[in-house]
Amino acid sequence: MKALRRVVLMVVALVASSLSLVTVASSPAHADTYTGKVEVDATVAMKQGGTATVAAAVTVGVDGVDYYVPVGTATLQQLPYGARSWSTVTTATLGAGVQPLRWTVRPAKNTQYRVLYSGGSYTNSDNSVDTFTPATSRTVQVGVARNLNDKFKKRTRNFSGKIASYGRKPVLIQKSTCANPKVASCKWKKFRTVKTNAKGAWSTKLTISGRKTHFRAVVKAGSGYITSYSNYVISTWRY
Repeated sequence: MKALRRVVLMVVALVASSLSLVTVASSPAHADTYTGKVEVDATVAMKQGGTATVAAAVTVGVDGVDYYVPVGTATLQQLPYGARSWSTVTTATLGAGVQPLRWTVRPAKNTQYRVLYSGGSYTNSDNSVDTFTPATSRTVQVGVARNLNDKFKKRTRNFSGKIASYGRKPVLIQKSTCANPKVASCKWKKFRTVKTNAKGAWSTKLTISGRKTHFRAVVKAGSGYITSYSNYVISTWRY
């Protein structure tokens, strides 16, 4: 009777430096051929010019315990925005102490990632052989946000920035009077729309009143980028 129920390939893409994967023991000693099942978890967003981390683990589950697969290769592939075919980023050879896998990526635009497990055979101490079939994860996407390169001059109340490859296009300026502009429940309204010049530069003068008002700049999703926000939220009020 087969005690091994599945092969799990977990691929986690994230911008944070830490990753929590399953805790596993050494390879199980069951001699059999195991059909792989592939699972994927999480997606992330990053700022243009930054990096993201793709982490993966190839595991097998035996009697409720997860084990790292000790043989074969795990290949990270990418499909950037606009590309028609997958390309290989890098390949890791699996073995003792190799997993979990972790790769640093720097996508220029929205990019999909997947990991291919090659399959392989492992000889146990009793000379029995475990065979693992190939498996492919579903895709995860790293969304890339434009960098608005924004800044604010308090004396003139000038809110400005410069966006690469975004000439003569709209930048939405939003405002809100919510207590905490960082929370998702904060409601934003249109303040005005400005247009970048040929080099992607934009600017606007913010208003000031007795009530604290928050401002941010937004560029809608498109052309391989996710919805992009200014690096700063500017708050103004009359002292």
